[in-house]
Amino acid sequence: MIHFNVSPRLATALASLFLIASISGCGGSGSGSIDDQSTGDATVVARYDGGQITLGEVDQRILALPMTERPKPGEPLDAWYTGQIREMVVERRLFAEAETGRLFDDPDFETARREAEKRISLELCLSKALPEIEPVTDDELREVYDAHPEQFSAPERRLTYEIFLRRAPGAAETIRSLRERTLRGESFLRLAGEYSDSESRLQDGLLGWMVPGRLPAPFGAVVAGLDEGVPSKPVETPRGFHLFYVEQILPAKLLSFEEAAPNLRRQRTTERREKAIDALLAEAPTPPGSLVLDRKEFAKIAQAGDPSAVVLRIGEQEVTLGDLRTRVRAVVDKEAAEGSVATVELAWRVLEQVRRRETLAQRCQTEGWIPADTFEERMAAWRRASLTSGQRHRRLLELAEQDETQLRLFYESNVGSFSKPPTWTLRRLRVPLGQHPLARMESLEAAASGGGTTLDDLKAKLGGEIDDLGALTQAEMKQVQPKLPKRIAPLGAGQLAAPYRTQAGFEVVEVVDRAPATPIPFDEARKRVTAAYVAQYTAELYDRLEAQILDQAKLEILPKGLEALKAAALPEPDVSVEQLNDLFEDR
Repeated sequence: MIHFNVSPRLATALASLFLIASISGCGGSGSGSIDDQSTGDATVVARYDGGQITLGEVDQRILALPMTERPKPGEPLDAWYTGQIREMVVERRLFAEAETGRLFDDPDFETARREAEKRISLELCLSKALPEIEPVTDDELREVYDAHPEQFSAPERRLTYEIFLRRAPGAAETIRSLRERTLRGESFLRLAGEYSDSESRLQDGLLGWMVPGRLPAPFGAVVAGLDEGVPSKPVETPRGFHLFYVEQILPAKLLSFEEAAPNLRRQRTTERREKAIDALLAEAPTPPGSLVLDRKEFAKIAQAGDPSAVVLRIGEQEVTLGDLRTRVRAVVDKEAAEGSVATVELAWRVLEQVRRRETLAQRCQTEGWIPADTFEERMAAWRRASLTSGQRHRRLLELAEQDETQLRLFYESNVGSFSKPPTWTLRRLRVPLGQHPLARMESLEAAASGGGTTLDDLKAKLGGEIDDLGALTQAEMKQVQPKLPKRIAPLGAGQLAAPYRTQAGFEVVEVVDRAPATPIPFDEARKRVTAAYVAQYTAELYDRLEAQILDQAKLEILPKGLEALKAAALPEPDVSVEQLNDLFEDR
């Protein structure tokens, strides 16, 4: 599968570059000498097979970069400019390959395009339709802060580094050796830079300032328990072995007004913007044929679990329960560090967000609040960025496929990741509350903990209905009932899980059979193995890909052009791309 997801930040940051590149026809003919075009922005700084790059095009790329990606004051510019030029050539060649190969015909691209259209049209619509937001004054912020200063605090933060070793023969011994070397006084940072298999090795293993409570298990507990300057014990995961190191600990503290004000101002501004959006939504007529459920109606549909059931219809846009589950899973994956789980409450919140977006999109279209020219420009920039990203991913997959020996070694070292998960064949008894619900719950708990009782025994005693759930993985259990996976995981055939209460009554689940995880044969899992390998070794594979493309392109960076770039100095935007991105993201 080719990935076409381009983040809003990346799409915005690349917009100027891609528009300039398309206007210039990917660099022109490449004819003429440096002396023929050496005035201002037209100065040619590099040539390659099929195009050239001018000083003005490099400047446009630099203007589109976040400030954090620009060179630091005093940093040598030759290598930095060379890297930017090389990347420009790679991007142009990849985009040309995507166009020639009609990557835009891929169904995944079409899905991503529709999502981009919605996002960009709403951004443009809001910039036109929203009234000017009244600025938040310092006096307002001071009043809120003074009322409850104890509510404004910064959690404990830890400057954390990591050494990661992939699963391979001897990796467990090596990670223990690296810990011992750190304890004997060697620099953890130097060892991370030399030995770590993670891309963080390029920054001496730096993970950044971590808030332990927001890290996924088991890493959060490990980092939270470390003293400054003492490496953790090795942590083993399906991917490999991790060693953590905390260089500095900043304790939790109450924030001063000056420290709390920026976040508080953003929060208040967002609240005002949301109120303005609510006003737009309140005035939006509901298109004929729409379906908008209330919370109670939605809960019934969610409980029934039919993935084809429609939970929202705004005009021609329709969302089924299956569609909603996909969106909820994306939210859960994104917020895994905060411990987010799929619940009916979370699904309702996601559905409300979709309803607001679709309702607003309908009004934007009806009122003509989307400037067509600007929309087309933004979509053209997104298309170029997305196709380039998709073609890059395709080429990385092809590179990985060329080395079957390495793929097989990766598969064998991570076979647990390429196995069919364990399944539990389950039956469920649904028992009504009855006149004495507490007594019924106690009976169910006693049966589950005592052993020797079956669902049929409980049904004969308490009534209710038994249904077969079939063979389920833990992920599938979560879709049936979020409480099930933890209850079922430790059980074997013939055992009952601890009962739980639902809106309709009580439920208790019996394990009929349990099948262990089984490895998927390499040939059957090959696509998954290749995708995982690319995700793990992206940096190394990209270095090879870049070298191949530039060798084929016969890139020549012209010394006079490079000198002209340095002489012209770095262009400074009036408003940084980061600031513009923040504005879009706030909306």
